[in-house]
Amino acid sequence: MTSLSSAARGLNRLLKNGPGRHVRSFFHLRPVIAMSAVYNRCAMPLLRKARPLYGATVMVGLTYKCQCRCPHCGTMPYRSPGRRELSADEVLNLIRQAAGLGAGGLYLFGGEPMLAAGLENFVREARGLGMIVTLDTNGLLMDKAAARSLALSGLERVGVSVDSADEAEHDRLRGIHGAFRAAVKAIEYCRDEGLDVVLSTYATRESLRDGGLDRTIVLARSLGVRTRVLSSLRSGMWLERADVPFRPEDIAILRSKLAKDVYWESLSLTSPKGDFVCGCSARTHFYVSPYGEVQPCCYIPLAFGDVRSEPLDGIIRRMWSSPKLASLDAGTDCPMNSPRFREMFSGVFSRPGPGPHPAELAASPNDPKEWDEWAADYGRDVDWLEEIHNPDLAALAPGEGKKVLDAGCGTGRRALALFGKAAKLTAVDSSGGMVKTAKKILSALPQAEVLELDIEKGGLPAGEYDSVIAVSVMHHIRNGEAAVRNLKDSLAPGGTLVIVDAVAGQPTLTALRYYLEMLFRHSPVRLARAFLNGFFLNTRVARHKRREVPLAFEEFRRRYAPLLPGASVEVRHGIFAYLVWRKPAEKLTGLMSKAA
Repeated sequence: MTSLSSAARGLNRLLKNGPGRHVRSFFHLRPVIAMSAVYNRCAMPLLRKARPLYGATVMVGLTYKCQCRCPHCGTMPYRSPGRRELSADEVLNLIRQAAGLGAGGLYLFGGEPMLAAGLENFVREARGLGMIVTLDTNGLLMDKAAARSLALSGLERVGVSVDSADEAEHDRLRGIHGAFRAAVKAIEYCRDEGLDVVLSTYATRESLRDGGLDRTIVLARSLGVRTRVLSSLRSGMWLERADVPFRPEDIAILRSKLAKDVYWESLSLTSPKGDFVCGCSARTHFYVSPYGEVQPCCYIPLAFGDVRSEPLDGIIRRMWSSPKLASLDAGTDCPMNSPRFREMFSGVFSRPGPGPHPAELAASPNDPKEWDEWAADYGRDVDWLEEIHNPDLAALAPGEGKKVLDAGCGTGRRALALFGKAAKLTAVDSSGGMVKTAKKILSALPQAEVLELDIEKGGLPAGEYDSVIAVSVMHHIRNGEAAVRNLKDSLAPGGTLVIVDAVAGQPTLTALRYYLEMLFRHSPVRLARAFLNGFFLNTRVARHKRREVPLAFEEFRRRYAPLLPGASVEVRHGIFAYLVWRKPAEKLTGLMSKAA
């Protein structure tokens, strides 16, 4: 590994100097790009079986502190005053963990990373472990001495942010007089020290058309450095700006400006016909926030874990195996600009308070109109498939002589099959159409009541039910904490809550069990028709599936662990997570209260 690192350092120096221009051109040849793609798709996953971060770059936010107040900042809204940022020792430990897992690069980010104590120590540590180190800066603290010191420490790449080639406009956007001149001087200082310098900017719909981006590219060329162009992103300060994302015609204009010294996000994307590659989707990059939260990217406010509470290895394996990363819509631009991606994760992005929020809190879209229109056909399309749960539910949440709540009852067919002998049956759903259908189906049960009710908002009687079930419903709940709290409150002491949802990412042989069980229950013709309707044809079922946000089993477990302590969680029928939680009996609750 040491020899490989030395070779990488030597190649990097070659790329930065005179002959390196020819070598750099080599990497823009189509056959080389194709070979690189095959390597990333085929060889990289095999290498990562042993070293999960092999070839990856860890982007570390050293601090949220910054001298600037940019209106487009993608990270500042996630700062939480009073919360402790990673210490120098914690950053060094993170670097060692990442290198030990095979990471090849360290990207130092902020806020403004030059405000963080220990910057040069981080660079030296990473370089000593064979990592290529990159720094992003606004340039305000980069003088000649700092550039030389960082270069001597082993820093190899620097990105200096320039928002506009117009001095007054850049200073206005940064909120600091003299910011433009400081950025230009920073580029010159770093360039003169032999560092690989990039002018980092972002394009807007306006700058693509009024010559603003062109002037910035000319500025970079006059300084003898490349230009890195980012899209305008619906993140951070622009999270709610629907006018920010590029339209197809905007992307076409941006692509037309790419050249060997102008790249869009990725170093390899210098051709107008090149494929856009999202680093977090391709698993070449990931981000650790100044608070230690591990995210796919600094601009995607989904946290998969905290390096302060568990090793990086486990977090990375969980994040990169998560179905959520498979749902990143990153084929043409940043996922944060994708309407589909934002619909899927809007429930997390819109949560109050500074982010990022835990990734397992993501919920599938829940459109009442969709359920209302589907109510008449839901029994034909879905209900018969969910009969697989009935024997389990009958054992886990017995209904005979009991008071039972079916939360998210749908058409009511499940409640009819399971709870015909219940002392009281309450079936609730937030869809008026489903409630109307369920009332007809359950009309033969005098003990049944059907209510149009949103379990996130409450309205259920407290301490009423012996059994509460929520089947294939909780993944549509945006405020899972509120819904679980309301369901818990509705349980009588000693009562049982059962939550069932499909989970993704199960091993092939485990998932195969579901299909084998279904073959024993239903005719092959009926199953084949359902399979076509669900995955290949433009049916209501298929359209619904495309909008689903899947949870892996581990994400399902993590979602409910703090809400339902002591619950048992297991996989049944190959692809379904079953959670069973029993409310403490009244006597036990009283004893616990006295002890407290």
